[in-house]
Amino acid sequence: MRLIQDSYLGTVDFGGRVNPTITGRPRGGLFLGDMKNATGLNYTQGSGGYMSLLSTSTNGGVAKSFTGTLTIANDSILVIDSPSSFGSATVLNINSTNYSTLQLQGAGTITLSGSLALSSVAAGAFMVNTPSGATLTIPGSITVLTTGIFYKTGLGTLVLSGNATGGASTGGLQVRAGTLRLDAATKGSSVWTAGQGLTLGVASGTFGNGGTLEITGTSAQTFGAVTVNAKANTIRLTGAMALTLGVITRTTGSTLNLSVATGGTVVSTTTALQSLVNGATTWNGDDWAAASGSAITRFTAYDALTGTLSAPTITTGASITTTKNYIISGATTNNVGLATAGTLLLPVYINTIKYNDTLDRTLNIGSAGFLRLGTVAATGGVTAAGGILVASGSGALTIGVSGSAGTIMAGGTTTSSGLGDLVFINNSTSNITVNSVISYNGATTAVTHVVYNGMSTGKLILAGANTFNGTLFINSGTLEVATVNLAVASGPLGKSSAGVGNILLNGGTFRANLSANGTTDHGFTINAPSTI
Repeated sequence: MRLIQDSYLGTVDFGGRVNPTITGRPRGGLFLGDMKNATGLNYTQGSGGYMSLLSTSTNGGVAKSFTGTLTIANDSILVIDSPSSFGSATVLNINSTNYSTLQLQGAGTITLSGSLALSSVAAGAFMVNTPSGATLTIPGSITVLTTGIFYKTGLGTLVLSGNATGGASTGGLQVRAGTLRLDAATKGSSVWTAGQGLTLGVASGTFGNGGTLEITGTSAQTFGAVTVNAKANTIRLTGAMALTLGVITRTTGSTLNLSVATGGTVVSTTTALQSLVNGATTWNGDDWAAASGSAITRFTAYDALTGTLSAPTITTGASITTTKNYIISGATTNNVGLATAGTLLLPVYINTIKYNDTLDRTLNIGSAGFLRLGTVAATGGVTAAGGILVASGSGALTIGVSGSAGTIMAGGTTTSSGLGDLVFINNSTSNITVNSVISYNGATTAVTHVVYNGMSTGKLILAGANTFNGTLFINSGTLEVATVNLAVASGPLGKSSAGVGNILLNGGTFRANLSANGTTDHGFTINAPSTI
């Protein structure tokens, strides 16, 4: 059967045929009526063509009644809105060598009754797209993935509670956006095949809000190499799950939060993570994640400021290969300063700062001071980044005193050529205000990127004459500026080339709180639902 029109409102009767084939039109086909008297059904289109099987009264459809196996071939898209879209089919078979997609239309929760067979997904991918507000549950088995990739896309939730025995050798699992829940609590054991690669998020320039992998239950799950792409990503263990990960690699602009319930554990198969704390990976949001040996857990060995000095001081590590991870808490009073004013060639080197105090505090860099975060890069595993983390319930944190604000920077091993991400994570309802100049590390080839994650109503306010020359990633929360600047000039938005999309909105809000008209030629790229 070849489609001769785009929409079919009435019943399609296949007259008892076995595995009839529908060849779609370039724009695809919409089927609202019943599709009956067929044992099995094949759909082929290619090049992004779709077959939309709608069966809810909301969408004007009725339940389908074909049986057997529904096969989607030649890189097509299947759109459904309820389990009745599959009729009485027991297997959804994806036979594709490129990209095929199962897409859920509308919000709400639906559960499929059959299994999923990926019979020829080699050197390609199968995508499941669940939109915001929608949850799709596949309780059946997922078989024969071969070398392809299983993608979760869309801002909604996909739940797998069957046995994913694909055995992909070079493919793996990628959570590009939304939430993928591996429901080991229902299955009673691990859902996904052990040892496959895991990717969270998607590279900059591709639409998505970062990926969340949620694993339920009290069994064990093992993945191979883990890649953390740009945007805010999460791995969540809801019970006493034992999770094993391979080498972890993060890309520029990415963050990872390990949300681990009591009794849950995370270990790594690589020793490259040992003793590492980086400013882009958190444990349950309010602490940095740390690795000691094979275990990844909450960091507790902070360099604490104590006493009631008029200005408790942050001191440098013994060298740029020695890290200090400071916590500013109620154990001190008054504002915090650097131990020495420093120069560009002699900054104060530390790795991270955590702020956990209900009072409003200021970190006084000093007019000639330089504070450098994230100075130690890992030789493997997680790539280090400098970070400032404000815990939930904390007061406002101001970095640099207006008029004598000093300079902050991130990353690298030398002041002349270091590269790095300067990450701000704000879990508080209060603001982080940065008066200090956010700079590159001393040479025009040394790029500093600024990354912001906001988890509450608090904001990050950039107020300095910034000269950083990398990308500004707004992954979540609100980033605010009081003025805007051209790309060739110093200002809150940093310096870059005019028109280049160096401000990436990955799910957050950019707010220009201007007292007068302003103009900027910085390029904005919207990679997820965001607000300007």
